[in-house]
Amino acid sequence: LVATIDVRPGDSASVEFAIRRVTTLDVVQVTASTRARKIAEGIEERRRRGLGMQMDMAQLQGYAAFRSVLNDFPGVGGLQRGAGDYQVLVSDGRGGQCTPEVWIDGARQAVASLTMINPRNVTAVEYYARGNMVPIEFRRTEQYMTCGAILVWTNWAFSR
Repeated sequence: LVATIDVRPGDSASVEFAIRRVTTLDVVQVTASTRARKIAEGIEERRRRGLGMQMDMAQLQGYAAFRSVLNDFPGVGGLQRGAGDYQVLVSDGRGGQCTPEVWIDGARQAVASLTMINPRNVTAVEYYARGNMVPIEFRRTEQYMTCGAILVWTNWAFSR
């Protein structure tokens, strides 16, 4: 309620008002595990470098299947040939196709693992189109990578 009371010099006015009790909240402190902070910092650092493409939790909420997420990254195609036979193919940069490395919560996984992921349970997805774009910590050392990598970070990784 806002009211204006005009009081002229020499006059007086009696004003009564009541102040509602204001509720103050305790300080809210948000904490995250060391692992969760490191994952978040890594994702942010890789985003700043700009070598790959990313989708975050807000973008992923609109997808019903993880295959649709992958298909929205340029140059990525997911193929379902039959029960349990799932492939992801990307351009190899030489006119052919190859299968990218798949990492889920920092651990290397089979491509078929992607079929078990619900996009609503994912915090971030990173896609690196070529091997030379893949961050060093996600490169296989046994051979030179010509194909890229898909990194999936689930909500579970951030809860530990």
